[in-house]
Amino acid sequence: MRKLLLGTTALAAAAALSANAALADVSITGMLEWSYDSRSSNVAANDGTSFGQDSDMQITFSNKTDSGLTLGMTVDFDTDA
Repeated sequence: MRKLLLGTTALAAAAALSANAALADVSITGMLEWSYDSRSSNVAANDGTSFGQDSDMQITFSNKTDSGLTLGMTVDFDTDA
């Protein structure tokens, strides 16, 4: 009987935790910028083409606990090439 009670208590706790985790606000935003440069001049060393890119992705999380404490986190991935 005790094992059954502990098992059902663990299941109820897992269900409660998963239900609260689903209430968090999560947003994912991002951008990608691509560039192509072609240069022609009277100086051969300055001539040529180049490619470049800049990308950014941001993940933001926020949640409010039952006691009123607001938790938040932001992760920012930024690349320049």
